[in-house]
Amino acid sequence: MRIKTVVFDFDDTLVKSEAIKRRAFVEIFDDVRESREAKSWIKNVAENFLTGNPGKSRQETIHTVLELLCEDGLIPRPVTIEMIMAYVQKFSEYVERGILNSEISESSETLKQLSQKFNLYLNSATPIENLESVVKKLGWRKFFKDVYGVPPGTKLQNLKDILRKENALPGEVIVVGDGESDRQSAEECFCHFIAIQGEFNHFDKKPKIILESVSELYENIKKISKGRF
Repeated sequence: MRIKTVVFDFDDTLVKSEAIKRRAFVEIFDDVRESREAKSWIKNVAENFLTGNPGKSRQETIHTVLELLCEDGLIPRPVTIEMIMAYVQKFSEYVERGILNSEISESSETLKQLSQKFNLYLNSATPIENLESVVKKLGWRKFFKDVYGVPPGTKLQNLKDILRKENALPGEVIVVGDGESDRQSAEECFCHFIAIQGEFNHFDKKPKIILESVSELYENIKKISKGRF
């Protein structure tokens, strides 16, 4: 069945940004770190939460770290929504700077090539406002028919909406991503899935296709179209 639509994840799929985000969860608390030990403690708390709770939002992660900082007496109680959102803003700014300074030429060339042959969508767990901002600054918005973030919907809800919008059969759609939420959404919608190898990959079920680079996508999409997988 001919592939008509390709749905991309963002972090560690098109941009190696997961490591940037993990650094951000430490660096944004520079105003409360009093020692090298405090920095190490915050790093461990953030990494343990992210590892044990994949897919959790930046707001939830920051809230957790702030509550634990309170428990250790590093910041005063209470943790307010204003405090959380101030750190969320610092986090968003840090991550966007890091992404805009990343190497993206390979992804740019791939998106340019694929957008001439398929309908492309972006479906990320990044909040939509932040996602739209960075995609426009990268010069990629023109490649995508639409961009979806989380919130407002979930990745699964977003993929279902894309299928409706395209009036596409599941076999005409490929989801490309680096995480279990990408694989699961594709599986639940009966779409094809291609995994991109990343530093923080975690899959409950090993994908049939795992690529080292998005530059390998086109050849593999052609194979899927010809029924070779």
